[in-house]
Amino acid sequence: MAHRQPGRLARAPEDSEPSMNEPELTHLADHGLLNPVLAELLYASVQAGMNLLIAGPPDSGRTTLLGALGRAVPAHQRIATLEPVPQLNLLGPGRQVIELTGPNATDLIPLAMRHSVHRVLIDAPDGDAAVLLQALSAASGSMFTLTAGHPRDALNQLVAQAAVLYDTRAAAGLVGWAVDLFVQLDSHVTAGGHRRFVSHLYEAHPDENGVALREVFAPVPGQPRAVFRNLPARINELEHAGFNRAWLTDATRTWGPW
Repeated sequence: MAHRQPGRLARAPEDSEPSMNEPELTHLADHGLLNPVLAELLYASVQAGMNLLIAGPPDSGRTTLLGALGRAVPAHQRIATLEPVPQLNLLGPGRQVIELTGPNATDLIPLAMRHSVHRVLIDAPDGDAAVLLQALSAASGSMFTLTAGHPRDALNQLVAQAAVLYDTRAAAGLVGWAVDLFVQLDSHVTAGGHRRFVSHLYEAHPDENGVALREVFAPVPGQPRAVFRNLPARINELEHAGFNRAWLTDATRTWGPW
């Protein structure tokens, strides 16, 4: 495996084996963080180049899901990762990864963008939200995580930080253009132990007020985990990337017991 240093381009040898430390989406479905249809939809969203925000409270699986989605990125695409401490470990055969770590890693994003990266993956950003959002807007198919109990809380965080440089409406518009899908994670303690799961999936799009959320998956009474509610507005793009809308109502692809 290639030696990695913060802020430098690292490339795994062609004959190296992918790390198995980061579970694949199917593994996460088997262990209850996702259900099979969500795993398929998120995989298709990665292939379609949609920007994803993964929000959730502490210890809800944000970094785990980000790593699995990062491993779903086509291997020929160059990735920049920004993390407080390296955990994603996305190096694999033929994959190029620029790893930005440390307290000032956000400041290195413009430098990473000059390396013609295809996607930016950001875990728990601590820095200039405007720089992060501009990077997401410039690199289609990027992803990032935030600590937040609800997508609207995450939106408010981003807008408040970006409003330092822009007025509130312009900041909200920047968020609306930078994010396509919001994935909300949650966790419950059950008789079987600590359970982490997706509770909501929203589509985001800019509107006259800045950004609007459209519910695609959400919990229902008696089921705190995400249940299909509305057909995604961008279903044609998802199907072009391999998704099948019939899976949304396929009872065999929903949640199993706790």
